[in-house]
Amino acid sequence: MAHPGTRPSRHGILTPRSYLPGGYAPAAFKETVLGKDDTTGYLTGWDADGLIQRAADHPRRTIHALLHGEIRIRDRRSHREVRLRPVAHPKRLTARQYTDLELIERAGNGAQLRYDPDGTPCAVEAGFWRIPYTQTSILLGRGWLSQRPHTDQVYLSAAGRMAMSHRWHTQQRLPARVMTGLYLDAALTAADEARVRLIDPACRG
Repeated sequence: MAHPGTRPSRHGILTPRSYLPGGYAPAAFKETVLGKDDTTGYLTGWDADGLIQRAADHPRRTIHALLHGEIRIRDRRSHREVRLRPVAHPKRLTARQYTDLELIERAGNGAQLRYDPDGTPCAVEAGFWRIPYTQTSILLGRGWLSQRPHTDQVYLSAAGRMAMSHRWHTQQRLPARVMTGLYLDAALTAADEARVRLIDPACRG
């Protein structure tokens, strides 16, 4: 589904979402659907995590990751394929941003967005830590955080976990072939997190 109102932002791409005060949400992935009629659009972290989760549960669908970070979901019967390319390449994650994502992950359900009076996200509170405005805007803008609609809770999106995997892979000096497995594991972990937040009342905010 293409969104004609999609527009660039300082840190990435904004895609229309009516449930947010400003009407836009940061995109985590560019989506290309290959089939009878090819379509393109952008998905938020929450959208993409849910899509990957549904594909993982479907017996006819396979999920693959490529070295450049693209996730491909293919239906073996219809041969329809969905390609998800991160808006921000995983290699763009800095050491500071890696640490901030670690803090958010450790906070679990306690990671919450905080807002200025005009509705602009100004910080993430992660347990005893508060991630300030600039870092928060980068993490959100690059699609590395997922936010369930109509809540203030955030967690690491598939794109965010893939970025962390890339940095860890580089630090460990692992063979390039290992990267695709790390990307796939990161995407599936984010999908499981999305599933939990749909089922567990304690995660609903």
